Amino acid sequence: MDAAPRFPRHVELPQPVPRGLLQTPPLTMRAEEQIFGTACLRLVGAAICIGPRGSRVRVRQQLRRRHQPVEVEDMLTKAAHSLGVQKLKPYQRAVVEAIVAGKDCCVLRATGSGKSLCFLLPAILTGKIVIVVSPLVALMKDQVSQLNKAAQESGLQLKACFLGSGHQDLQERWNMDEAAIQGKYNVVYLTPEKLIDSSNLLRRLRPLYADGRLGLLAVDEAHCVSEWGGEFRPSYRDLGFFREDYPKVPIMALTAIKTRAVQEDIHEFLRLRQPKESVGSAYRSNLFLKRSLPQKDDLDRIAEEIRRVSGRVIIYVKRRDAAEEVGERLQELLDGSGITVGIYHAKIQQFQRDKAHEEFSSDGARVMVATVAFGLGVHFPDVRRVYHLGAPSTVEEYFQQIGRGGRDGKSSSCEIIGSDADFARRPERSSAVEEWEKKSTEAMRHLLYNGRCLWKTMLEYFGEEVRSVWAMLWKLRRLQVSGQSGRHHYPCLPPPGGPSSVRGSWDSDDADQSP
Repeated sequence: MDAAPRFPRHVELPQPVPRGLLQTPPLTMRAEEQIFGTACLRLVGAAICIGPRGSRVRVRQQLRRRHQPVEVEDMLTKAAHSLGVQKLKPYQRAVVEAIVAGKDCCVLRATGSGKSLCFLLPAILTGKIVIVVSPLVALMKDQVSQLNKAAQESGLQLKACFLGSGHQDLQERWNMDEAAIQGKYNVVYLTPEKLIDSSNLLRRLRPLYADGRLGLLAVDEAHCVSEWGGEFRPSYRDLGFFREDYPKVPIMALTAIKTRAVQEDIHEFLRLRQPKESVGSAYRSNLFLKRSLPQKDDLDRIAEEIRRVSGRVIIYVKRRDAAEEVGERLQELLDGSGITVGIYHAKIQQFQRDKAHEEFSSDGARVMVATVAFGLGVHFPDVRRVYHLGAPSTVEEYFQQIGRGGRDGKSSSCEIIGSDADFARRPERSSAVEEWEKKSTEAMRHLLYNGRCLWKTMLEYFGEEVRSVWAMLWKLRRLQVSGQSGRHHYPCLPPPGGPSSVRGSWDSDDADQSP
């Protein structure tokens, strides 16, 4: 048998230099990448690439970037640096390029994946106005403050504002509206009600549109447009009128919910035109999921864990009165620790919710006890614990709420303390919505009781091909081969060889049960 061919450590691939571009160094591929897997030949541009499919994809991406004008690359890099980002992710770069080219985009990515950069960078690159629709007033005020601070520190010519009821002074609110309509701000944050229901605002944007100064409408938490997303907000559906009035302005939809029904509603109601879709896995390797049945000493145990952990803690409850009771009891248990507990639910007045949000963001209150009202648009980097005292009603609700944890990339523990009592019948809605809600609630019950890996069950619900992430999880070496209800549930899908290749169970009380 002939000896296997030997490859040099690196192989130089000749690169064509498009007219008008600067010469770049030759592209190289590691020899290990070339001989790993099935060898094949593929012509990419003027370069012949030998290697596995992954290598070819990387080469194509690098070739596309090399064929772009150097000025564009420099602008993207400098714009990202000005916002404190050292390196753009490939999907962020692709989405920004599509928006600059005038195309609609639908970004379906997990929480904490950097979706906001996709609509902030076009404002810097094009100098045009970006309108950002978001559901939570307190969040938008935080984002505006952080963006303006970053721009000032970096010397970036960028100004952001928030339009809406968050301004207590009516004169201040009117002045801000007028300045935005005159084009004095690059990034304008507002609620869907402010944009659509305000009789004059949408119409008064026409001069900016006529001058070609409207660059993008970004719809954050776009799943609110759908009754199947778990957080339906009727005013989101009216955003389609923006496309009718300003047809040449690209629209970007952003959400972490990626079920097919939600995607279809986003396309339909926002009137997206052949959008570029950027879809990522819902899986987040730094979130460690666990579940347990209710115990009498749960609050005592949680209080002790809060004392030991650094960072913020969110505790979700099912009812408003429960938020008050749990918040008061936890504050008693934490007496003398210097830790303040905040309370957030829809029954308290707006200024009280804003104050609670502000205290939580400024470390005035390190613990927040809240209902689902604190789910949308909650962005804090260092949430180290997320507790559910009572199982969420749907998988979508659960996924959104655990997504508040670990947004800085560090680990976060998420625990459900639930039982059958949490799945009481909800108020009746339309037959179609009721059918979806019933299905999602049953899926949530299944997730709580089936004894299998929480991540695996949730990814399957969202329609992901679970085997496609086995290799990634196997590399992380975080398999849980034995477990009891209540222990941490680490990323726990089987290795590429399948469930039978590792003895033990994943997130199960039965040592012989496989996913």
